Amino acid sequence: MAGLSTPSSAVRAIFARLDPDEVARQMDLAFRELPGYSRFVDDDPTARGRPAIRWNVALILRWLAEGVAPDESMISELHEVVRSRAVAAEPMHDGLVVYRRGIRIMWNMLLDAATDAERPMLLEQADVLWSYLELVVDTFSQAYDDEGDAPDTAGERRARTLLDRLCGQQPLTVDDRERAEHIGFDLAGPYRPFAACLRGATTADHIALAGRLRSQGVLATTEGNRVAGLCAESFDWIPALENPQLVLARERSVERVGLSAALETSRMLIAFAGGAGRAGLVTVRDFLPHLLLAQSPQIADNIVARVFGELDGNENADLVATLRCLALNSFDRGAAAAELFIHRNTVLYRIQRMQKLSGLDLQNPFDQSLVCLAILWTQIEPEVSWGPDG
Repeated sequence: MAGLSTPSSAVRAIFARLDPDEVARQMDLAFRELPGYSRFVDDDPTARGRPAIRWNVALILRWLAEGVAPDESMISELHEVVRSRAVAAEPMHDGLVVYRRGIRIMWNMLLDAATDAERPMLLEQADVLWSYLELVVDTFSQAYDDEGDAPDTAGERRARTLLDRLCGQQPLTVDDRERAEHIGFDLAGPYRPFAACLRGATTADHIALAGRLRSQGVLATTEGNRVAGLCAESFDWIPALENPQLVLARERSVERVGLSAALETSRMLIAFAGGAGRAGLVTVRDFLPHLLLAQSPQIADNIVARVFGELDGNENADLVATLRCLALNSFDRGAAAAELFIHRNTVLYRIQRMQKLSGLDLQNPFDQSLVCLAILWTQIEPEVSWGPDG
């Protein structure tokens, strides 16, 4: 592609030392603190989270390690992902911050991979890596220009602005009141926060869902493959729930001071329902342990460390597998032995080893609860790693 130069063969050899999966992992860890991360990567072609990062990393490394610049089809694919963010009224700045942080992380990993003798050469050709960011900025600008005046985009933008003001407890302006009147949304409150998604649907489908809800007086805005907002206590969700794809999480009516936390709980419930393959109406009661962990992630990490910390290492893989199997079978040794196709005495031996290493008593209900919580957190942590603004 015009405008993209190719690094020298010596520099390409340094790029080739990078493991795409490790680059994606480090980026994912760094991106979790970015408010716009989850919404930006919640889309095709690669779905939310690390796979989307991996797609971008592979694109960059194919160009910089193999000398194959992104072609028109790849740029078009990126354009469509960005365009969907523009249609959903996602701030362009949020997406660009993600890419800038990603390029910086890759650059630091390159410096670590290079020898002392190679680093000066790498610095001389640093502009090659940063030219990819220029390509991304151009793609963002074009996509947002293409969609900036579209009616759907304007409706999303108005809804997002009003929702952000209400959740941020900011004073409402004349424009805010006009937006609410245009939607037919009663600002008097109280408000009932909700989040919803259509299983297996595209961002365009969710944009259409948000538009239909706004036409019925609901303050609804698209967040990637999810819709979130506020509705009146009396709003009837029954017609919408007739769609077997719909997953809906509603909180009780709250005043403005509680909106942000209640909306975040609804978003978490949608994520948990997706991981569990649920559809229809989901409530806090359905995912109480999940919420307990997600709302205290540091404590959840400590629980995982308490249970699995002394069992790290390939030499203990059998112990970890046995512990997980025991938990899934209510700590019934016979059931675990049958599922693992091993003798009961082998399970007993492994339990003794686990207890000695971890200090846990696997017959103690309290320690059994810790094990179950630790396993649950390892399963759901990727669904909530994007942080409270997801």
